[in-house]
Amino acid sequence: MTFRCLFAFARATNESYFRPMPEEQQKKKRPFVGVHFKCCNIYQRIYLNRAKTAFVGWCPRCSARTEIRVSPTGSKNPFFTSE
Repeated sequence: MTFRCLFAFARATNESYFRPMPEEQQKKKRPFVGVHFKCCNIYQRIYLNRAKTAFVGWCPRCSARTEIRVSPTGSKNPFFTSE
């Protein structure tokens, strides 16, 4: 038990542990859309994939996958429903 406490204390007092994030990482915001999963009646954000071609996400309860493709014309609606 004592070893665990000493390890936690040593980690918490490390100077790099308290160093703030660089500004470029703080300002990065990931694009997302809100999705209402009708299967389980849950709302969740889904984020843009790495290829930036679609917003991809899964229902947190039943793992139903949903994908919203990015269109050149776009959509003004930030909320969608997945059935």
